[in-house]
Amino acid sequence: MSKLESIDGGAERALVGSILLDPSWLDEIDGIVSAGDLANPGLAIMFQAAVDLHRTGTPIDPISVGRLLESHDLLAKVGGAVGIHDALNEVPHADHCEFYASVVRADADRRRAQSVGKELQNATSDRSRDLGEIVAEARRGLDAVEDRGRDVEPVSILDALADWRAGYGEHERATPTGFPELDHRLNGGLRAGNLLVLAARPATGKTALACSLASQLACATQVLFVSCEMTCTELLERLLAAESGLPLERIRTGRLDSSDEQRIAEAQERMAGRRLSIDDIPGQTVSRIAATARRYRRRHGLGLIVVDYLQILASKDKRANRESEVAAMSRGLKSLARELEIPVIALSQLNRAVEYREVKRPRLSDLRESGAIEQDADIVLLLHRAAMHEPGAPDDEAELIIAKNRNGTTGVVRLLWDGRTTRFRPVV
Repeated sequence: MSKLESIDGGAERALVGSILLDPSWLDEIDGIVSAGDLANPGLAIMFQAAVDLHRTGTPIDPISVGRLLESHDLLAKVGGAVGIHDALNEVPHADHCEFYASVVRADADRRRAQSVGKELQNATSDRSRDLGEIVAEARRGLDAVEDRGRDVEPVSILDALADWRAGYGEHERATPTGFPELDHRLNGGLRAGNLLVLAARPATGKTALACSLASQLACATQVLFVSCEMTCTELLERLLAAESGLPLERIRTGRLDSSDEQRIAEAQERMAGRRLSIDDIPGQTVSRIAATARRYRRRHGLGLIVVDYLQILASKDKRANRESEVAAMSRGLKSLARELEIPVIALSQLNRAVEYREVKRPRLSDLRESGAIEQDADIVLLLHRAAMHEPGAPDDEAELIIAKNRNGTTGVVRLLWDGRTTRFRPVV
């Protein structure tokens, strides 16, 4: 028997025989095993025939199974009527049907895992393929096998209430952002499984605000900042400017006096205690981000992912139009947030429509390739600085428009902006 065959033929025959003896077992094993789990083609056909008859309420016995298979020209593939009776005679009773089902399922999962391993071996032999994508694909395959092995039952309202009550008032799944008014509207902060989209026109300060959020949350949890546009050094300079209060330009040019050096040293000391990591590898895709996040969580734990920004991510599907690509990306990031049970912040561009309106304040429809983003996001924040469009408007004022909030209220949060240090602060 080859390594990919991992089959207990006796368990498969006993499973089908048990169903023919007592079809009521189909309700008990539903969700445990399916026809696709049987390696023997003839037994798989018989199993599916029994399932089809059961769904229509037709009595199940060797005759009804045989007639159904004959009507689809499949009877010969199971060995005819003799093959059906052989399966029936495999077991004296059906009492152990659930056990047989679990054995068949385990064998099927083992074969699937072996298949992933074989595909991984073949794929790594192709040097034209990206290794990160190959590993991510293999991990998805293994995750699918693992997830299939989890017996998930619907949650009773009693159990759901008990779980809710146990966590009531603790806010353990809400991480404060450092902006009190925003936290109030988000019912405590960012929550596990949520996708938050932060959108703005270029040069409005969305990366600066993302850095502020990441730096603040890194005081409480591990943060992974995926930068598709700026290098690690560029982000670090912004973080240092915001933390030290020194102008970004002075930090970048190195024109620092002894007092500045002291402020930088103090800022570095404070920042060293924050659990923030930056991934600035070019050509990021959602699948690569997911693979990095899973690996990072296993090694360090993970409480937040920031992706800067959505439209600059690469796509694996070169045939899709950009709107379809962005839709797949937003769905992928939402799925990742749910899978890892952490919040994900995705930065996004706004389209140019806002530039041609008399009122420049952005709205939800201004999201670039917006349809899927609006649908997938739990929260959409639109950053607006009136001084960019209105002569005479205060340069230090900004608005964070909560355009969508699935579990809370919408509205406007007012912020203070310091362009020299690229820092946002709450209005006191």
